[in-house]
Amino acid sequence: MSFLLVITSVLAACDTGSGPPSSRPETGTRPHYRLQSTDEISISSLVAKELTDKRFRLDETGRISVPLVGTVKLEGMTVDDAQALITTRLKRYYVAPDVQVSVVAARTHPVMVLGSVAQPGAHQIREPIRLIDGLSMAGGLRNDAGPKVVITREKSNGTIAHSKAQVDGASNSVLSLDLTALFEGASPEDNIQLMPRDIVNVPAAQVVYVIGNVRRAGGFALNGRPNLSVVQALALAEGIDPRASPSRARILRRDLQGEKQISVNLKAIFAGKSDDVILRPNDVLFVPSSTTKVITTRSIETALSLTTGLIIWR
Repeated sequence: MSFLLVITSVLAACDTGSGPPSSRPETGTRPHYRLQSTDEISISSLVAKELTDKRFRLDETGRISVPLVGTVKLEGMTVDDAQALITTRLKRYYVAPDVQVSVVAARTHPVMVLGSVAQPGAHQIREPIRLIDGLSMAGGLRNDAGPKVVITREKSNGTIAHSKAQVDGASNSVLSLDLTALFEGASPEDNIQLMPRDIVNVPAAQVVYVIGNVRRAGGFALNGRPNLSVVQALALAEGIDPRASPSRARILRRDLQGEKQISVNLKAIFAGKSDDVILRPNDVLFVPSSTTKVITTRSIETALSLTTGLIIWR
């Protein structure tokens, strides 16, 4: 089963449309809110007593049956549109029906916000919201968030209205955006409107770690770069401290072939007697102290857990 299919199943389970809608007064709905199936509305008229303070729930097809009006489809209409339609129908019987329509309870739908956010999971919305609002609703970005956000919209909700949107193999609309540009407002069109059942994913940043006897230990985000060299990483870590043993540095690397340590002679690299070494994402560069006698994988991992925690430098 594909990742998207699994998430779609979770969203369907979280969608409250099949149960009683959540209570919400009209004052909480935005002017552009469009009625949906299972919404509950109130219709009142000072003239048409048949409608005084009556409540109606839109059925699964988005229709209601109203005395003197008959069966009308309101799904997709704003409150003003629904009010105008009912008023027009009632003018067969009254000169000035004076109809008021309000939303008593609005159906909610889930938007899934995943990845490096404070509160990942399904978040309920009653109407479309903007991307920044959706990220805020999930508690904002974590410190390990990468530079991109990816929005996936299921085929039934149409395509994402953005020039960079693409279509994946399942005919879903997919859009990848730069988070820095989004929050800086450099491209206002990036703050797209999220729809029910959209999936918003903030992948974690690709990071290299520099630990041990350096001036600023931690993880350093690649920020879109394919890699960093050892010299570049040490520059970000503000160099080694006087207690370091630069000739005995190690890179801890895990890949499909397993786990290995790579010896790095920083002293020789600095002197131009050895080539710089390229670090891959998730590599750990460990600079031991001059008093360290034995360097083991366990000692490197212990140093990593003690000195970096969740600090990710950008």
